[in-house]
Amino acid sequence: MGILPMPHGRDARATGGNMPAIGQATGKKLWKAGELARETGLTRQALHQYVLAGLLVPADLTKGGQRLFEKDAVKLVQVIREATAIGYPLREVRDIFLKKCRERRQNEERRRMKDEGEEL
Repeated sequence: MGILPMPHGRDARATGGNMPAIGQATGKKLWKAGELARETGLTRQALHQYVLAGLLVPADLTKGGQRLFEKDAVKLVQVIREATAIGYPLREVRDIFLKKCRERRQNEERRRMKDEGEEL
């Protein structure tokens, strides 16, 4: 959903007009930062701050270096906005997200280990 690091070395596709790009690796429609900003009511600069804080990670880049985001980023940005609106600084929001990601991975690992144990 846009908080995991972007793989490096991809050959990103440049976009034109207002049409979202298509990510070569995933085949999903991707939005330029300006398109995501319009959809969420934020500025591109605000989105850039989310990127710098480690909360929002582009899914890909255009050949010109523009960030491209998956549609799920809209939901993520809305959650970030709600958290900051009630007083959470971006650093704390990031820490909460990271904790949730770790918990999710640990739960998935436990389920996997349990499933493998039952098969033996």
